[in-house]
Amino acid sequence: MSENIDELKKQLKMEKLAKDIFMILNNFIDLNSCLKTVVKHLKRFTGCEAVGIRLHEKGDYPYFVTEGFAEQFLQKESLLCKRDAENNRIYSHDDEGYMLECICGKVIRGNLKKDLQCYTDGGSFWTTSSSFLLETQLKEGIVYGDRNYCNFWGYETLALIPLKFEDKRQGLIQFNDTRKGVFSKELIEYLEGIALQIGIAIQNYLQYKELLQRLSKLEETSITDPLTGIYNRRYLYHRFDESLDRYRRNKKNCLAVVVIDLDKFKQTNDKYGHAMGDELLKEFAGILENNIRSYDIACRYGGDEFVLLLDDATSTQAMELMKRIESDCKRRPVFLEQNEVNILFSYGIADTSEFKNTNNLSAEKLLKIADEKLLKSKKSEISGDLRRKGHVNMW
Repeated sequence: MSENIDELKKQLKMEKLAKDIFMILNNFIDLNSCLKTVVKHLKRFTGCEAVGIRLHEKGDYPYFVTEGFAEQFLQKESLLCKRDAENNRIYSHDDEGYMLECICGKVIRGNLKKDLQCYTDGGSFWTTSSSFLLETQLKEGIVYGDRNYCNFWGYETLALIPLKFEDKRQGLIQFNDTRKGVFSKELIEYLEGIALQIGIAIQNYLQYKELLQRLSKLEETSITDPLTGIYNRRYLYHRFDESLDRYRRNKKNCLAVVVIDLDKFKQTNDKYGHAMGDELLKEFAGILENNIRSYDIACRYGGDEFVLLLDDATSTQAMELMKRIESDCKRRPVFLEQNEVNILFSYGIADTSEFKNTNNLSAEKLLKIADEKLLKSKKSEISGDLRRKGHVNMW
C-alpha cells in the first residue's frame, strides 16, 4: 500500500514539474530568464548538484544557462569545438560543421551507438558511474570523446538530453553529480519529454527573433532613403511634430530648420552620368550626418534637396553648422572614374522665433519659410567668389 502511495506521489510530482515548466516556457520571448528558471526547477526536482543548458551559437554549443557548476569548470568546459595547435576550430569533413569534442558532441550530433545501454532511443546519454563506464568500455575499444573533463572533475552521474526541434539540433541539457546512481532510465525518458518542450520554446524564440529582425528592417526601410541611408521625408515629418510639441510646451529654446539644395546637380548628371550624381548625394548625406548632433535629423527630402531639423538651435547656430559643413565639402570632393566634382550647395534657414503665435506654427510653414529663403538666395545677386565657395544662403 505504501509503495503505491509513494509511486502516486512521484507521479504527481513529475506531473507538477511538467506543468510548471510548460507555464515557464510560455515566456519564451525572454529566453535567458525563462531557461534559468527551468534549470533551477530541474535541479531541485532531480536533486542533481549541477544542471546546465548548452545552445548553438556560431558553430559551437557554449553553456547558455547553468546552476551549480564551479566557475573553473565552466571556463574549461564551455566550448565544445575541437581546435588545432593554433586554437583554430577544426571543420568536420562529414558536412556536420565544426568537430565537437567529448560525449556532448556525440549527443548533439546524434552520433550514438543505440545498442549500448548508456544511450536511449531518444538520443540521450546517461550513466550512474562514469568511472566504471569508461573503464569497462575502454577495455572494449570504445572511445566516447577526446576529453572527459566531467569525469576528471569527479562527476560520476552524468546525463545529456538532446534539445531539438524536428530535425534541427539546438543543444542539450546536462546533469552532473559526484554521487553514483542518481538517475534511472525512467527518469531520463521523462526528462526527454521535458526537453521536447524546451526545444519547441527555443524554436518559438528563434522565430520570434527573426520576425523582430524583419520588422526592424521593414521599419528601417520605411523611414530611410535607400540611396543615401539617411532619413526620408516621412520620418522627418514624424520627428518634426514631436519637436514642435516639445517647443510649444517649454518655449525656452528655438527649433531651427535648414533646407538645402545641391547646386548644378543636373549639369553634373548630364556631364558625368547618374553614377556620379548618386555618389555626390551619398557623400553629401554622409557629411551632413557627421556634422549634426545625435538628436538632430538629416533627411533627404527628395531629388537633390535635403533638410536638417535642429532641436534647441537658433538660426545663428544653424549658420555656424552650415559653415562647418561647407568646410567639409571643400575638403571632400567626389571622385569617380578619374573625374572630380566639388559639392556645391545653397540653403535657407528658418527658426521658431519667427512665429509670435505658436498656434500658427507648423512643420509645413517653417519649411516653407526656409524654402522661400533658399529660392531668394538662388535668385539674388551673389558675388562670384562666394558662389565658387559653394556657400550661398539666406537666413
